[in-house]
Amino acid sequence: MKLINFLNDLFKEDGFILIDYNSNRYVIGKPLKEIPMELQLLDKSLHKKLLFHPDLYFGEAYTNGSLRLKNGTLTEFLDIAFKNIGRADINIYGKTLNKIKGTLKYLTSFNKIVKSKQNVGIGFDVHRLVPNRKLYLAGLKIKSKLGTLGHSDGDPVLHSITDAILGACQMGDIGQLFSDKNKKFKNIRSTILLQKVIEKINNGIMFHLIKMH
Repeated sequence: MKLINFLNDLFKEDGFILIDYNSNRYVIGKPLKEIPMELQLLDKSLHKKLLFHPDLYFGEAYTNGSLRLKNGTLTEFLDIAFKNIGRADINIYGKTLNKIKGTLKYLTSFNKIVKSKQNVGIGFDVHRLVPNRKLYLAGLKIKSKLGTLGHSDGDPVLHSITDAILGACQMGDIGQLFSDKNKKFKNIRSTILLQKVIEKINNGIMFHLIKMH
């Protein structure tokens, strides 16, 4: 199955067991846990969806219950994923689809606010806790012996909010706008990144924030 080959090409450090829709079991990468984490697909369409755009359909499938995790948590799985993948475009399909979405966003940005629908964005983020790093949550510095590992200040709350806003506006995600390969964003405060996104939205496209949960 192409999805298995694709995942094994991605996951070189640690891994998990994939159980496909037909209950076939596959070892992905090199699981380190004695009882490996299991990722079970309960929707056959995920065999193709996760191949073409995993960064989009994984979150959707986990939320609606068509993808299930066993012997581990979502945070643990994302930690493994970020170690192997980071925030870059995962494959050429995802890169192409993101370009298409960007073009559609540009073409539809001329609609007046009163005529456009209310969009909803969902954001999530996870960072490993490590020594010798500061801990920021929702823009506040928290006194702690451990801090979040990240290219910026690693504030998972503000990163989630920023991703949710970008998603609702069809503008990609925080990793695309503020690449971890760009040195000018090294250790930058996430409050600054969020402000830059809000300014970009206010100055460039016809969206405004209604409410946030």
